[in-house]
Amino acid sequence: MTPDEIARILEAAYRHQRPWSAKDIAETLESPGARLFAREGGVLIARLSEGEAEILALATRPGEQRRGIARRLIEDLHETASRAGCERIFLEVADTNAPARAFYDSEGYREAGRRRGYYRQEDGSRDDALILSLSLSAS
Repeated sequence: MTPDEIARILEAAYRHQRPWSAKDIAETLESPGARLFAREGGVLIARLSEGEAEILALATRPGEQRRGIARRLIEDLHETASRAGCERIFLEVADTNAPARAFYDSEGYREAGRRRGYYRQEDGSRDDALILSLSLSAS
């Protein structure tokens, strides 16, 4: 999957924030520890480093949501991270992104922190970023 294809999925799915550009994606994928997980209609970008993994982006095309694509991508990440010796996975999600929060909760991720006013909304307001975490030894 090319950075342009990934950018199109992120643009369609990310209504709560500015989507990544193809350039942002290409640069991220070239960085140390970056991993791309892709399935038809969805993508997950993560970084593995020093015993932990971070989910940088997870998106499914809107017309293909609720079909298990994101769940399979998360499973792919969990398996890869476990094999790489990661003990924990974390991510940031907008406090107001209820569907994403519910999905991560169903996968066992729990709130580990909060960054107040982290996300800038299109109307100029700010939204908190919740830091969610999952212990792989407990999953």
